[in-house]
Amino acid sequence: MSLPLKHIPLTYSQWQVLNHVRKQKKISIKELAALLDITSSAATQIVDGLVKKGFLVRERSLKDRRVQKITLSRKSLVQMEKSMKK
Repeated sequence: MSLPLKHIPLTYSQWQVLNHVRKQKKISIKELAALLDITSSAATQIVDGLVKKGFLVRERSLKDRRVQKITLSRKSLVQMEKSMKK
C-alpha cells in the first residue's frame, strides 16, 4: 500500500478505503464500493469503523441530501504528513 500510515493498526480493507479516499479527495459510498468491487453495505461497514477511529469524515452533499461524501479527517492528514517527514 502506498498510504504512509504503517504504524497505525488497520485491516487491509481499511487501508484500501483510505487509499481510495486519499486519491479521490471526496467519494460517495456507492463510488467507493464500485472501486473496491464490494457491496455498498460492506463499504458502509468499513467506513463506519474508520469514522469511529477518526480517520474519515462524512459530509452531506449540498446537491442531494441523501448522498454523503467521504473525506479524510484532519487526523488522517496530520498522520500522513508526519509519516511522510520520517
